[in-house]
Order: sequence, then structure tokens, then C-alpha cells
Amino acid sequence: MKRAFMSLAIAALSFAVLFAACGGKKVEKKKTKADESVLKKVQKGPIGVAGLIVAARDVPFTINTDGKTEAVDRYQAKAPSDVKVQKVMVEEGAHVQSGDSLIKFDEEKIRLRLNLARAEIKESEAEIQNIGNLQKNRELLSEEGKLSEVEAEGLDDRLALYQAKLERAKAEAELLEKSTDLQELNSPFAGVVVKKSVSDGATANTDQVLLEVVKLDPIYFTFSIPADAVTALEKEPEITVRLQGVNQDLTGEVAVVGTDVESRGSVGGVGVPVKIKIPNPDFTFKADMKGTIEIRTQARRKIFVVPESAVVRGDKTNYVFRIDGIQVHRVPVELGDNYNNQPTVTKGLNEGDTIVSASDEDLRDGSTIEIQSTRAAEK
Repeated sequence: MKRAFMSLAIAALSFAVLFAACGGKKVEKKKTKADESVLKKVQKGPIGVAGLIVAARDVPFTINTDGKTEAVDRYQAKAPSDVKVQKVMVEEGAHVQSGDSLIKFDEEKIRLRLNLARAEIKESEAEIQNIGNLQKNRELLSEEGKLSEVEAEGLDDRLALYQAKLERAKAEAELLEKSTDLQELNSPFAGVVVKKSVSDGATANTDQVLLEVVKLDPIYFTFSIPADAVTALEKEPEITVRLQGVNQDLTGEVAVVGTDVESRGSVGGVGVPVKIKIPNPDFTFKADMKGTIEIRTQARRKIFVVPESAVVRGDKTNYVFRIDGIQVHRVPVELGDNYNNQPTVTKGLNEGDTIVSASDEDLRDGSTIEIQSTRAAEK
């Protein structure tokens, strides 16, 4: 009996030990997972960074931006009336000089139309005079039975009708009498024929556009600049235009500065439109040629030059990390044109700010940092 009892006690004790061992493993495993979760939430430690003390540079104010050429003056050769085209003197793409003949019209039809207009003038003037006499002697003619009541009441309407016919005939005759415009159309300036929409023998309607000529000398380079940069153009700046596909630096002068602020397109933001006039006596440069412009003004400005490595570029916003004690804060900045191949900050920083000179991928807004070195930016 004692042996059986002892065997049962030993078995129970062994089960208890085994259960405790298994339970201990489960507790230990749970503790390990909890410890790992806590460790993930704890910062690894200060991130080592190099600091750069921002300093302003006083530099010449230079404008660099994109633009394209534009032919400002455009002449549309229109039919002066319903006429027949005798001969088109130029082809599309032809170079023309001021006064060159563009289109000649059928003179016989013009003369017939002119004679018809002159006849209509005489008829209208005679009728107006006749109606005036009838109105003057209306009562006497009515008493004598020579003018009915209905005819008398319609005199005013007849007078208005013939006055309108007279004005129309005079206008047409005046137009037709301008023989230089009727017999042919001439180019008002030197340029290039960019559109031809009529052929020999065709009949043209009044004001139909038959040809288009653009003036290419001078040609204009158009672009836009920030509104606060307009005053820098008041004194004669040095201008260099570089067109795509042209192995030559071009010079010009400011011709037009707009008054309205408009979208700057691919440049971004808004700006004031500007046109630079460029000599083009040989028509070498055409309209819609893309290029860049550099304008070196006499004005000066203060800029902050920072390393490219300090700038974190985003889709819509660029920023740097500014050092505040043992932390960094992300500061949005606006970038200007590069200076000596380095970015310039126009907004977002102040003189004496210390920023991280090379951004670390682990840096976040509010990250704890350890400054390993600090240097001052060159002035």
C-alpha cells in the first residue's frame, strides 16, 4: 500500500514539475515579445550630424529663366471685297520685304463693282432729292390729288431707305477706289509668309484671310520674372539669350515689361511677362524657339547658399533641417537660382540659423541629434 502511495506521489510531483517548467517557458516567451515591442518604440539614440551656420551673401542680382521666341507683328492679308484672285505672288515660307506684292486681283471685276456702286450713289441721291421735294410740297400735292394719303405717310420710310442705300454705296465705292488695295495686296514689312489659304483664280469673300506674314526682324524673346524683380530691369542690364540648337550667344534689349502678373508656367509660381528685342536681319531665328536667358543687373541682393546635401526635395515643398538645441525641426524653404552650382534659399532661413549640412534618411521632425562638428558658411 505504501509503495502504491509513494508511486502516486512521485508521479504527481513529476507532473507538477513538468507543468511548472512548461508554464515558465510560456511566461518567458511572452516577456521576450513584450521586451521587443518596447525596444522598437525607444529611439536608438542621438543621430550624429554636422552643422552649418547660415550666412547671407551679398551678390549681384542675376535672373536666369526659360522662355521662347515670338514674332510680335503679324499681317493678315484680307480680301477687300468679294473679288476674284488673279495671282498669288508668294508661296508659304517665302521671305518678303516691305512693299513686296503678295496677291493680285482681277481688275475687270473690280471696275464693274465700282461702276455699280457709283450708279447706286447717283440713284440714291436723286431719290432723296425727289422725296425732299415731295415732303416740301406735301399739302399742295395732296390738294391737287397728285399725292395720295398713303404715299404721303410713306415718304419718311422711303427717305430712310434711300439714305441707307446711299451710305452703303459710298462706303463700297470708297473701298473700291483704293486701287492699291484692290489691284494687289502688299506686305507692310519684311517677314516670312507663314500661311497661304488661297490659289490663283479663286473667288474670295470680303475680309477673308488669304495670307499671313510675320515680322521676324526684330524677333522677341518672351519670358516672365517674379514681380519683385521688375525694378532690377530699370537700369540697362547685360542680357544673354541662348536658343536651343543655336551655337551662339545672343544679346538684346528690354522692349516690353508687362503690368499684369500671370502664371509662370513650367517655371512655377506667378510672374510679370517681359519681352527682349533681338536683331534678326537674316531671319535666322524663327518663332517658338525655346531657350534660356541670363540677365545680369546692377542691383545686388542677399542670398543664403547651402549644400545640395542639406536640401530635401519634395514634390511640392523643399525643406532643410534646422538645429534647435539637441533636436532638429523640418523647415520649408523656397529655392532660387543656383550660385556657383549650389542651391540658394530665398525664404525660410535667417542669418545665423544652424542647419544640418547633410540630411540623414533617419532624420525626422523633432529627432534628437548629436552635433559632431559645426562650420560657418562662406560669405
